[in-house]
Amino acid sequence: MSWLVLAAALPSFIVAWLTGFLVRRWAPRWGLIDRPGHRKVHTQPTPLGGGLAIWLGVVVPLAVGSVALLVSSGPHSSGVSRGSSGVRSGAATAGSANSPAVVRVGGATQQAVAADSGAAAAPDGEPGREGPHRRPDGPFEGQGRSSESPRAVGAEGLAWLWQPLRQLLREHAAGLRYRLPQLWALLGGGTVLMLLGLADDRYRLDWRLRLAVQTVVAIFLVSLGWQITLYSEARWLTAGLTVLWIVGLVNAFNMLDNMDGLSAGVAAIASILLVAALLISPAEDFRPQLFVAGLLLVLLGALAGFLWHNRPPARLFMGDAGSYFVGYCVAAATIMATYTRDRLPTHAILTPLCVLAVPLYDACTVVCIRLRERRSPFEGDKSHLSHRLVELGMSKGQAVLTIYLLTATCGLGALVLNQVNEAGAWVILTLVGCVLLLVGILETAGRRGRNGDR
Repeated sequence: MSWLVLAAALPSFIVAWLTGFLVRRWAPRWGLIDRPGHRKVHTQPTPLGGGLAIWLGVVVPLAVGSVALLVSSGPHSSGVSRGSSGVRSGAATAGSANSPAVVRVGGATQQAVAADSGAAAAPDGEPGREGPHRRPDGPFEGQGRSSESPRAVGAEGLAWLWQPLRQLLREHAAGLRYRLPQLWALLGGGTVLMLLGLADDRYRLDWRLRLAVQTVVAIFLVSLGWQITLYSEARWLTAGLTVLWIVGLVNAFNMLDNMDGLSAGVAAIASILLVAALLISPAEDFRPQLFVAGLLLVLLGALAGFLWHNRPPARLFMGDAGSYFVGYCVAAATIMATYTRDRLPTHAILTPLCVLAVPLYDACTVVCIRLRERRSPFEGDKSHLSHRLVELGMSKGQAVLTIYLLTATCGLGALVLNQVNEAGAWVILTLVGCVLLLVGILETAGRRGRNGDR
Protein backbone atom coordinates (compact mmCIF):
# COMPACT_ATOMS: atom_id res chain seq x y z
CA MET A 1 0.00 0.00 0.00
CA SER A 2 3.02 2.31 -0.09
CA TRP A 3 1.97 3.49 -3.56
CA LEU A 4 -1.39 4.64 -2.13
CA VAL A 5 0.29 6.58 0.67
CA LEU A 6 2.60 8.41 -1.75
CA ALA A 7 -0.07 9.07 -4.37
CA ALA A 8 -2.49 10.52 -1.80
CA ALA A 9 -0.16 12.30 0.64
CA LEU A 10 2.67 13.64 -1.52
CA PRO A 11 0.67 16.13 -3.67
CA SER A 12 -1.10 17.56 -0.61
CA PHE A 13 2.23 17.84 1.21
CA ILE A 14 3.73 19.84 -1.66
CA VAL A 15 0.72 22.16 -1.96
CA ALA A 16 0.54 22.86 1.79
CA TRP A 17 4.29 23.29 2.06
CA LEU A 18 4.49 25.78 -0.81
CA THR A 19 1.36 27.64 0.25
CA GLY A 20 2.78 27.99 3.73
CA PHE A 21 5.55 30.26 2.43
CA LEU A 22 3.00 32.48 0.69
CA VAL A 23 0.78 32.70 3.75
CA ARG A 24 3.76 33.61 5.94
CA ARG A 25 4.53 36.48 3.57
CA TRP A 26 1.00 37.80 3.11
CA ALA A 27 -0.61 37.12 6.52
CA PRO A 28 0.67 40.37 8.12
CA ARG A 29 -0.89 42.40 5.28
CA TRP A 30 -4.19 40.61 5.90
CA GLY A 31 -4.07 41.38 9.60
CA LEU A 32 -3.56 37.70 10.49
CA ILE A 33 -1.02 38.05 13.29
CA ASP A 34 -1.03 36.31 16.65
CA ARG A 35 0.62 38.59 19.17
CA PRO A 36 2.08 37.44 22.50
CA GLY A 37 -0.21 37.67 25.55
CA HIS A 38 -0.62 36.52 29.13
CA ARG A 39 -2.36 33.29 28.08
CA LYS A 40 0.02 32.48 25.22
CA VAL A 41 3.38 30.78 25.22
CA HIS A 42 5.01 32.38 22.18
CA THR A 43 7.07 35.53 22.63
CA GLN A 44 7.16 36.92 19.07
CA PRO A 45 4.32 38.03 16.76
CA THR A 46 3.62 35.07 14.48
CA PRO A 47 1.57 34.91 11.27
CA LEU A 48 -1.77 33.11 11.41
CA GLY A 49 -3.56 31.63 8.42
CA GLY A 50 -1.79 28.28 8.32
CA GLY A 51 -5.26 26.77 8.14
CA LEU A 52 -5.51 28.22 4.65
CA ALA A 53 -2.42 26.24 3.64
CA ILE A 54 -3.88 23.04 5.12
CA TRP A 55 -7.22 23.65 3.38
CA LEU A 56 -5.55 24.23 0.03
CA GLY A 57 -3.37 21.16 0.60
CA VAL A 58 -6.54 19.08 0.85
CA VAL A 59 -8.80 20.81 -1.67
CA VAL A 60 -6.39 21.42 -4.55
CA PRO A 61 -5.23 17.79 -5.05
CA LEU A 62 -8.80 16.53 -4.66
CA ALA A 63 -10.05 19.14 -7.13
CA VAL A 64 -7.42 18.17 -9.69
CA GLY A 65 -8.22 14.51 -9.21
CA SER A 66 -11.96 15.16 -9.53
CA VAL A 67 -11.55 17.11 -12.76
CA ALA A 68 -9.28 14.42 -14.19
CA LEU A 69 -11.84 11.80 -13.24
CA LEU A 70 -14.71 13.69 -14.85
CA VAL A 71 -12.94 14.43 -18.12
CA SER A 72 -11.55 10.93 -18.49
CA SER A 73 -13.16 8.99 -21.31
CA GLY A 74 -12.74 5.90 -23.42
CA PRO A 75 -11.94 2.49 -21.97
CA HIS A 76 -11.08 3.91 -18.55
CA SER A 77 -14.58 5.26 -18.07
CA SER A 78 -16.57 2.44 -19.61
CA GLY A 79 -14.89 -0.63 -18.24
CA VAL A 80 -17.46 -1.10 -15.48
CA SER A 81 -20.44 -0.93 -17.77
CA ARG A 82 -18.93 -3.48 -20.12
CA GLY A 83 -17.71 -5.96 -17.56
CA SER A 84 -20.70 -7.33 -15.69
CA SER A 85 -18.55 -9.66 -13.63
CA GLY A 86 -16.58 -6.72 -12.33
CA VAL A 87 -19.78 -4.91 -11.38
CA ARG A 88 -21.00 -7.90 -9.42
CA SER A 89 -17.67 -8.14 -7.63
CA GLY A 90 -17.79 -4.51 -6.56
CA ALA A 91 -21.40 -4.66 -5.44
CA ALA A 92 -20.73 -7.59 -3.20
CA THR A 93 -18.67 -5.52 -0.78
CA ALA A 94 -20.04 -2.90 1.61
CA GLY A 95 -18.24 0.36 1.07
CA SER A 96 -16.84 -0.55 -2.35
CA ALA A 97 -17.21 1.68 -5.36
CA ASN A 98 -17.88 0.16 -8.73
CA SER A 99 -21.63 -0.24 -8.61
CA PRO A 100 -24.60 0.84 -6.48
CA ALA A 101 -24.93 -1.26 -3.36
CA VAL A 102 -26.75 -1.00 -0.05
CA VAL A 103 -24.11 -0.17 2.51
CA ARG A 104 -23.91 1.15 6.06
CA VAL A 105 -22.41 4.61 6.38
CA GLY A 106 -21.94 5.07 10.10
CA GLY A 107 -25.28 3.95 11.52
CA ALA A 108 -27.44 4.70 8.48
CA THR A 109 -28.23 2.39 5.58
CA GLN A 110 -28.32 4.08 2.21
CA GLN A 111 -27.74 3.52 -1.48
CA ALA A 112 -24.06 4.12 -2.17
CA VAL A 113 -21.45 3.12 -4.61
CA ALA A 114 -18.45 1.25 -3.37
CA ALA A 115 -15.31 3.27 -3.82
CA ASP A 116 -13.06 1.02 -1.90
CA SER A 117 -12.94 -2.38 -3.60
CA GLY A 118 -14.14 -4.56 -6.44
CA ALA A 119 -12.73 -5.21 -9.89
CA ALA A 120 -14.00 -4.11 -13.27
CA ALA A 121 -13.48 -6.10 -16.41
CA ALA A 122 -10.97 -4.86 -18.94
CA PRO A 123 -12.20 -2.86 -21.93
CA ASP A 124 -12.03 -5.87 -24.17
CA GLY A 125 -14.16 -7.89 -21.75
CA GLU A 126 -11.32 -10.10 -20.54
CA PRO A 127 -10.64 -9.69 -16.81
CA GLY A 128 -7.04 -8.96 -15.93
CA ARG A 129 -6.01 -7.62 -19.34
CA GLU A 130 -5.26 -4.02 -20.12
CA GLY A 131 -6.84 -3.98 -23.56
CA PRO A 132 -5.45 -1.66 -26.22
CA HIS A 133 -3.29 0.18 -23.66
CA ARG A 134 -1.19 -2.85 -22.83
CA ARG A 135 2.47 -2.56 -23.87
CA PRO A 136 4.17 -5.91 -23.30
CA ASP A 137 7.59 -4.59 -24.23
CA GLY A 138 7.37 -1.18 -22.55
CA PRO A 139 9.36 -0.17 -19.53
CA PHE A 140 6.23 -0.04 -17.37
CA GLU A 141 5.92 -3.80 -17.68
CA GLY A 142 9.25 -4.38 -15.98
CA GLN A 143 10.81 -5.88 -19.13
CA GLY A 144 13.35 -3.15 -19.82
CA ARG A 145 16.71 -4.11 -21.27
CA SER A 146 20.08 -3.10 -19.94
CA SER A 147 20.67 -0.99 -23.06
CA GLU A 148 17.69 1.27 -22.36
CA SER A 149 18.17 5.00 -21.99
CA PRO A 150 18.33 6.64 -18.53
CA ARG A 151 14.84 8.00 -19.10
CA ALA A 152 13.46 4.50 -19.68
CA VAL A 153 15.29 3.19 -16.64
CA GLY A 154 13.82 5.99 -14.53
CA ALA A 155 10.33 5.22 -15.79
CA GLU A 156 10.87 1.58 -14.99
CA GLY A 157 11.94 2.53 -11.48
CA LEU A 158 8.64 4.39 -10.96
CA ALA A 159 6.55 1.51 -12.27
CA TRP A 160 5.91 0.21 -8.76
CA LEU A 161 4.02 3.45 -8.03
CA TRP A 162 2.40 4.12 -11.40
CA GLN A 163 1.05 0.67 -12.24
CA PRO A 164 -1.03 0.07 -9.07
CA LEU A 165 -2.35 3.64 -9.20
CA ARG A 166 -3.34 3.29 -12.87
CA GLN A 167 -5.01 -0.04 -12.15
CA LEU A 168 -6.91 1.46 -9.21
CA LEU A 169 -8.26 4.29 -11.35
CA ARG A 170 -9.26 1.88 -14.11
CA GLU A 171 -11.16 -0.35 -11.70
CA HIS A 172 -12.90 2.30 -9.61
CA ALA A 173 -13.53 5.20 -11.98
CA ALA A 174 -17.32 4.77 -12.01
CA GLY A 175 -17.56 4.39 -8.27
CA LEU A 176 -15.31 7.36 -7.61
CA ARG A 177 -17.47 9.52 -9.87
CA TYR A 178 -20.50 8.45 -7.85
CA ARG A 179 -18.71 9.49 -4.66
CA LEU A 180 -17.73 12.96 -5.91
CA PRO A 181 -20.95 14.74 -4.80
CA GLN A 182 -20.54 13.29 -1.31
CA LEU A 183 -16.90 14.28 -1.20
CA TRP A 184 -17.52 17.87 -2.21
CA ALA A 185 -20.51 18.22 0.08
CA LEU A 186 -18.22 17.15 2.90
CA LEU A 187 -15.47 19.54 1.80
CA GLY A 188 -18.07 22.29 1.45
CA GLY A 189 -18.87 21.97 5.14
CA GLY A 190 -15.17 22.01 5.95
CA THR A 191 -14.71 25.13 3.82
CA VAL A 192 -17.44 26.93 5.75
CA LEU A 193 -15.67 26.12 9.02
CA MET A 194 -12.31 27.17 7.61
CA LEU A 195 -13.74 30.55 6.59
CA LEU A 196 -15.40 30.87 9.99
CA GLY A 197 -12.07 30.25 11.67
CA LEU A 198 -10.30 32.66 9.33
CA ALA A 199 -12.83 35.37 10.23
CA ASP A 200 -12.32 34.62 13.91
CA ASP A 201 -8.54 34.85 13.49
CA ARG A 202 -9.02 38.30 12.00
CA TYR A 203 -12.02 39.78 13.84
CA ARG A 204 -12.40 37.68 17.06
CA LEU A 205 -15.99 36.52 16.62
CA ASP A 206 -18.32 35.83 19.53
CA TRP A 207 -18.21 32.21 20.70
CA ARG A 208 -21.98 31.87 20.34
CA LEU A 209 -21.81 32.63 16.63
CA ARG A 210 -18.93 30.19 16.14
CA LEU A 211 -20.73 27.42 18.04
CA ALA A 212 -23.94 28.03 16.08
CA VAL A 213 -22.18 27.77 12.71
CA GLN A 214 -20.34 24.63 13.80
CA THR A 215 -23.64 23.05 14.84
CA VAL A 216 -25.32 23.93 11.55
CA VAL A 217 -22.45 22.39 9.58
CA ALA A 218 -22.61 19.24 11.72
CA ILE A 219 -26.38 18.97 11.13
CA PHE A 220 -25.75 19.37 7.41
CA LEU A 221 -23.33 16.44 7.47
CA VAL A 222 -25.86 14.32 9.36
CA SER A 223 -28.52 15.23 6.80
CA LEU A 224 -26.36 13.56 4.14
CA GLY A 225 -26.93 10.24 5.92
CA TRP A 226 -23.66 9.95 7.82
CA GLN A 227 -24.15 9.04 11.46
CA ILE A 228 -22.24 7.20 14.15
CA THR A 229 -23.16 3.56 14.67
CA LEU A 230 -24.99 2.77 17.92
CA TYR A 231 -27.18 -0.15 16.80
CA SER A 232 -30.16 1.82 18.02
CA GLU A 233 -33.50 2.39 16.32
CA ALA A 234 -33.69 5.88 17.85
CA ARG A 235 -32.40 7.92 14.94
CA TRP A 236 -32.75 11.15 16.93
CA LEU A 237 -30.26 9.76 19.43
CA THR A 238 -27.64 8.79 16.86
CA ALA A 239 -28.17 12.07 14.99
CA GLY A 240 -27.75 14.10 18.17
CA LEU A 241 -24.63 12.23 19.25
CA THR A 242 -23.16 12.63 15.76
CA VAL A 243 -23.62 16.40 15.92
CA LEU A 244 -22.08 16.41 19.40
CA TRP A 245 -19.14 14.30 18.16
CA ILE A 246 -18.40 16.64 15.24
CA VAL A 247 -18.72 19.86 17.24
CA GLY A 248 -16.75 18.31 20.10
CA LEU A 249 -13.81 17.30 17.91
CA VAL A 250 -13.77 20.64 16.11
CA ASN A 251 -13.35 22.40 19.44
CA ALA A 252 -11.04 19.72 20.86
CA PHE A 253 -8.47 20.32 18.13
CA ASN A 254 -9.00 24.06 18.51
CA MET A 255 -8.21 23.84 22.23
CA LEU A 256 -5.24 21.61 21.49
CA ASP A 257 -3.70 24.29 19.26
CA ASN A 258 -1.73 26.03 22.00
CA MET A 259 1.91 25.01 21.38
CA ASP A 260 4.10 24.70 18.32
CA GLY A 261 3.30 21.58 16.32
CA LEU A 262 0.85 20.18 18.88
CA SER A 263 -2.58 20.14 17.24
CA ALA A 264 -1.29 19.35 13.75
CA GLY A 265 1.03 16.64 15.09
CA VAL A 266 -1.70 14.93 17.10
CA ALA A 267 -4.04 15.09 14.08
CA ALA A 268 -1.32 13.55 11.90
CA ILE A 269 -0.77 10.69 14.37
CA ALA A 270 -4.52 10.12 14.63
CA SER A 271 -4.80 10.06 10.82
CA ILE A 272 -2.03 7.46 10.55
CA LEU A 273 -3.69 5.22 13.14
CA LEU A 274 -7.13 5.54 11.55
CA VAL A 275 -5.70 4.75 8.10
CA ALA A 276 -3.98 1.67 9.52
CA ALA A 277 -7.25 0.54 11.10
CA LEU A 278 -9.07 0.96 7.77
CA LEU A 279 -6.47 -0.81 5.63
CA ILE A 280 -5.61 -3.71 7.95
CA SER A 281 -7.99 -6.39 9.15
CA PRO A 282 -7.81 -10.07 10.13
CA ALA A 283 -11.02 -10.92 8.25
CA GLU A 284 -10.37 -13.10 5.21
CA ASP A 285 -13.00 -11.34 3.11
CA PHE A 286 -12.02 -7.86 4.29
CA ARG A 287 -11.56 -5.19 1.63
CA PRO A 288 -9.83 -1.97 2.68
CA GLN A 289 -11.87 1.25 2.71
CA LEU A 290 -9.81 3.18 0.23
CA PHE A 291 -12.15 6.17 -0.05
CA VAL A 292 -11.99 7.17 3.63
CA ALA A 293 -8.35 6.10 3.94
CA GLY A 294 -7.46 8.18 0.88
CA LEU A 295 -9.16 11.24 2.36
CA LEU A 296 -7.22 10.81 5.61
CA LEU A 297 -3.95 10.38 3.70
CA VAL A 298 -4.57 13.61 1.79
CA LEU A 299 -5.20 15.35 5.12
CA LEU A 300 -2.04 13.73 6.51
CA GLY A 301 0.03 15.11 3.63
CA ALA A 302 -1.38 18.61 4.15
CA LEU A 303 -0.64 18.42 7.88
CA ALA A 304 2.93 17.29 7.20
CA GLY A 305 3.45 20.19 4.78
CA PHE A 306 2.12 22.65 7.34
CA LEU A 307 4.22 21.16 10.16
CA TRP A 308 7.33 22.21 8.23
CA HIS A 309 6.35 25.79 9.09
CA ASN A 310 4.82 25.04 12.49
CA ARG A 311 7.66 23.03 14.01
CA PRO A 312 9.40 24.79 16.94
CA PRO A 313 10.10 27.62 16.74
CA ALA A 314 6.91 28.06 14.74
CA ARG A 315 6.95 30.54 11.86
CA LEU A 316 3.28 30.00 11.06
CA PHE A 317 0.23 29.13 13.20
CA MET A 318 -2.78 27.23 11.86
CA GLY A 319 -5.19 29.47 13.79
CA ASP A 320 -8.86 28.68 14.21
CA ALA A 321 -9.15 28.27 10.43
CA GLY A 322 -6.85 25.25 10.57
CA SER A 323 -8.03 23.70 13.82
CA TYR A 324 -11.69 23.89 12.78
CA PHE A 325 -11.00 22.35 9.39
CA VAL A 326 -8.72 19.61 10.75
CA GLY A 327 -11.11 18.69 13.56
CA TYR A 328 -14.02 18.56 11.12
CA CYS A 329 -12.17 16.36 8.62
CA VAL A 330 -11.07 13.90 11.30
CA ALA A 331 -14.59 13.76 12.74
CA ALA A 332 -16.16 13.25 9.31
CA ALA A 333 -13.70 10.50 8.44
CA THR A 334 -14.45 8.59 11.65
CA ILE A 335 -18.16 8.78 10.89
CA MET A 336 -17.87 7.73 7.24
CA ALA A 337 -15.69 4.73 8.04
CA THR A 338 -17.16 1.32 8.84
CA TYR A 339 -15.34 -0.44 11.65
CA THR A 340 -17.52 -3.49 12.15
CA ARG A 341 -18.87 -5.53 9.26
CA ASP A 342 -18.74 -9.03 7.87
CA ARG A 343 -17.01 -11.05 10.58
CA LEU A 344 -15.50 -8.16 12.51
CA PRO A 345 -16.63 -7.76 16.17
CA THR A 346 -19.03 -4.98 17.12
CA HIS A 347 -16.69 -3.48 19.71
CA ALA A 348 -14.43 -2.35 16.85
CA ILE A 349 -16.67 0.74 16.63
CA LEU A 350 -14.69 2.06 19.63
CA THR A 351 -11.63 2.53 17.41
CA PRO A 352 -12.07 6.33 17.00
CA LEU A 353 -12.61 6.74 20.74
CA CYS A 354 -9.22 5.15 21.48
CA VAL A 355 -7.40 7.03 18.72
CA LEU A 356 -8.81 10.40 19.78
CA ALA A 357 -8.75 9.79 23.54
CA VAL A 358 -6.06 12.42 24.24
CA PRO A 359 -7.71 15.37 22.40
CA LEU A 360 -11.01 14.49 24.07
CA TYR A 361 -9.32 14.22 27.47
CA ASP A 362 -7.70 17.62 27.04
CA ALA A 363 -10.98 19.26 26.00
CA CYS A 364 -12.99 17.69 28.84
CA THR A 365 -10.47 18.59 31.54
CA VAL A 366 -10.11 22.15 30.27
CA VAL A 367 -13.89 22.65 30.29
CA CYS A 368 -14.13 21.18 33.80
CA ILE A 369 -11.36 23.44 35.11
CA ARG A 370 -12.97 26.55 33.64
CA LEU A 371 -16.44 25.67 34.93
CA ARG A 372 -15.02 24.91 38.38
CA GLU A 373 -13.46 28.37 38.39
CA ARG A 374 -16.80 29.82 37.21
CA ARG A 375 -15.44 30.98 33.88
CA SER A 376 -16.75 30.49 30.35
CA PRO A 377 -15.63 27.21 28.74
CA PHE A 378 -14.66 29.27 25.70
CA GLU A 379 -12.41 31.70 27.58
CA GLY A 380 -8.77 31.18 26.67
CA ASP A 381 -6.24 30.38 29.41
CA LYS A 382 -3.27 28.15 30.25
CA SER A 383 -5.23 25.24 31.70
CA HIS A 384 -4.59 22.89 28.77
CA LEU A 385 -2.83 19.56 29.14
CA SER A 386 0.31 20.91 27.49
CA HIS A 387 0.45 23.85 29.90
CA ARG A 388 -0.11 21.56 32.88
CA LEU A 389 2.77 19.35 31.75
CA VAL A 390 5.02 22.40 31.51
CA GLU A 391 4.03 23.30 35.06
CA LEU A 392 5.31 19.88 36.12
CA GLY A 393 8.78 20.92 34.96
CA MET A 394 8.80 19.86 31.32
CA SER A 395 9.98 22.09 28.52
CA LYS A 396 7.46 23.00 25.83
CA GLY A 397 9.10 20.55 23.43
CA GLN A 398 8.96 17.76 26.00
CA ALA A 399 5.30 18.49 26.69
CA VAL A 400 4.44 18.27 22.99
CA LEU A 401 6.42 15.05 22.59
CA THR A 402 4.71 13.57 25.67
CA ILE A 403 1.29 14.28 24.18
CA TYR A 404 2.41 12.72 20.90
CA LEU A 405 3.41 9.56 22.76
CA LEU A 406 0.18 9.52 24.76
CA THR A 407 -1.82 9.77 21.53
CA ALA A 408 0.15 6.94 19.93
CA THR A 409 -0.10 4.76 23.06
CA CYS A 410 -3.88 5.09 23.30
CA GLY A 411 -4.33 4.75 19.54
CA LEU A 412 -2.19 1.65 19.06
CA GLY A 413 -4.66 -0.35 21.10
CA ALA A 414 -7.34 0.56 18.57
CA LEU A 415 -5.48 -1.34 15.85
CA VAL A 416 -6.19 -4.68 17.54
CA LEU A 417 -9.78 -4.00 18.61
CA ASN A 418 -11.04 -5.89 15.57
CA GLN A 419 -8.81 -8.86 16.37
CA VAL A 420 -9.78 -9.55 20.00
CA ASN A 421 -12.85 -10.84 21.74
CA GLU A 422 -14.97 -8.86 24.16
CA ALA A 423 -12.64 -9.53 27.09
CA GLY A 424 -9.68 -8.29 25.05
CA ALA A 425 -11.62 -5.14 24.12
CA TRP A 426 -12.21 -4.42 27.81
CA VAL A 427 -8.48 -4.83 28.45
CA ILE A 428 -7.66 -2.29 25.71
CA LEU A 429 -10.23 0.22 26.96
CA THR A 430 -8.98 -0.22 30.53
CA LEU A 431 -5.43 0.38 29.34
CA VAL A 432 -6.45 3.63 27.65
CA GLY A 433 -8.31 4.71 30.78
CA CYS A 434 -5.32 3.88 32.98
CA VAL A 435 -2.99 5.93 30.77
CA LEU A 436 -5.24 8.98 31.06
CA LEU A 437 -5.78 8.41 34.78
CA LEU A 438 -2.03 8.21 35.30
CA VAL A 439 -1.61 11.57 33.57
CA GLY A 440 -4.28 13.06 35.82
CA ILE A 441 -2.61 11.70 38.97
CA LEU A 442 0.77 13.11 37.96
CA GLU A 443 -0.79 16.49 37.26
CA THR A 444 -2.54 16.55 40.64
CA ALA A 445 0.62 15.53 42.48
CA GLY A 446 2.60 18.23 40.71
CA ARG A 447 0.12 20.95 41.64
CA ARG A 448 0.05 19.86 45.27
CA GLY A 449 3.84 19.82 45.38
CA ARG A 450 4.03 23.39 44.11
CA ASN A 451 1.47 24.50 46.71
CA GLY A 452 3.37 22.81 49.55
CA ASP A 453 0.57 20.29 50.28
CA ARG A 454 1.28 16.77 51.55
